[in-house]
Amino acid sequence: GPIIGGWEYPNHGDCGHEEARSILNELDLEFKVFPQQTVISRREEIYMMALDLFDKGQDWESALALAEALKRQFSTVTFEYKKLSALLNRMADWYRDIEQRDRFYPSVFRVGYYGKDFPPELKNQEFVYRGAPLEQIIDFTSRIKMKFPGCQVLPLKITPNAEEHFEADEFYLQISKLTPCTRDEMEEGPVPEWIAHPDLPTNVKTARLNNGVDTFYYTRPYNKRKQSGLKKTPGQAGEFLDLWVETKYIRVGQNFPNTRRRAAVVEKRNVYKNPIEMALASMLAKNAELVKKIDEMELLRDGGADQSYTMTLNGVVDAAVNGGVENYRTMINGKFREENPEIAEDVDNPARPDKRTLPSRLAESVTAQLKLLERGISIHKTKVSEAMAPLAEVMENNFYTKLVPQLEEIIASAVE
Repeated sequence: GPIIGGWEYPNHGDCGHEEARSILNELDLEFKVFPQQTVISRREEIYMMALDLFDKGQDWESALALAEALKRQFSTVTFEYKKLSALLNRMADWYRDIEQRDRFYPSVFRVGYYGKDFPPELKNQEFVYRGAPLEQIIDFTSRIKMKFPGCQVLPLKITPNAEEHFEADEFYLQISKLTPCTRDEMEEGPVPEWIAHPDLPTNVKTARLNNGVDTFYYTRPYNKRKQSGLKKTPGQAGEFLDLWVETKYIRVGQNFPNTRRRAAVVEKRNVYKNPIEMALASMLAKNAELVKKIDEMELLRDGGADQSYTMTLNGVVDAAVNGGVENYRTMINGKFREENPEIAEDVDNPARPDKRTLPSRLAESVTAQLKLLERGISIHKTKVSEAMAPLAEVMENNFYTKLVPQLEEIIASAVE
C-alpha cells in the first residue's frame, strides 16, 4: 500500500557520504526513471514521492518525520524559502489531520498451522498476518481456508499439542484476532508513557499503537476454580468471581506494518488476570469514556446534547443499578479471601506486590465513577434535548434514590 511505498522510497534517497552537489547518473527503478541530477536534488525528489505516499496512506506521523529532513535542507542548506513555505503548510495540514480525522487501521490476526503434512515453512508454527482495514475474523478465516481446502479450524479453548495435532494426518488451523500492545505489557509492566500519557489525544494514541508494533495479544476465558477441581462460587456474583482471563501475548521479529503481510511468531507468554484485575480494567475504561463524553457535553449549548450523551450516562446508571457494581462488593470488602482463596493467592503473590492494592484501587475507581456520574448528570440537566428529557428524569431519579446509596455503602465497606 501507499504507506509501505513511503517507507521504501527514502532507502533510494540516502546520500551516503557523497557530496550533496555531486552528480548522479540516470537511474531506472522501473516505477520511475530519475534523470542525471545532483545528490541533493535526487533525495528531494524521492522524499517528495514518499511524502505523497504517506499522505495517501494517512500515515501523517511518518510524513512529518520525513518532512523534518527536507525542512532542514530548505532552511539551512539550499535556502529555498518558497519550497519551505509550501512544505510547512503541508505539515500544518498533517498535524490537523492527526488531531481531527478518523483513521482505520489494518486488522491483525494470528494463524497457527498444525499437522505433519503442512509445508515445512508453515508446519506447527504460528504467524501474525496483516489483514485489511476493519477486516472481520470471519472474512479473514474464509480467505485462509481457501488455501487449504478440507482443513479444520480449532476453537480457541483448545491448546494445540504434539499428541493430538502436531503429527496428525489432518490439517488444523487456529485463528485469532489480535490487539496491538507494547513489550512492557507483555512483561506485565505498566503501559509506557508514550502511550498512556493522560493528555495524549485518542487519535495519536491509536496511531502509535498501530504503527511500529511487534507485540500483540488475544484473550480467552479461564476458569481457575474448574481447573483446580473446585466447585463454582455460590451466590449472585459467583459467575463473576470465577471469570479469569488468560491473555496470550505474542511477539514477532519485525515491526508491523511493513513490506510483508506475514511474520513468524518468535516469542510467546501467557498471563492470567484474576477477576479483580478484570473488574478494575472495566471500571477504568468506562470512567475514561465518561470523562470524554462529559467534557464534550459541557461545551454544548443548552439543550444541544443529542441522544448519545443521554444513552451513555443512562447505560452506566442502568448497568450499576441492575447489579453491575454490586458484583464488586466482595472484592472491595475483602470477603473474596474466604470465598475465593484462588483469587486471594494471586492477589498476595509476593512476586507481584502491586496486586495487593487491587481491592483498594477498585474501590477508588467506584468512587471516581460516582463523582463522574454526579458531575455528568448535573451538566446533562441543562444540555439534554427535549426528546430525551423524560428518560433523563428517570435516570436522575434512579441515580439519586437507588445508585448513590448503594455505591456509598460499597465504598464504605472497603478494607483498609
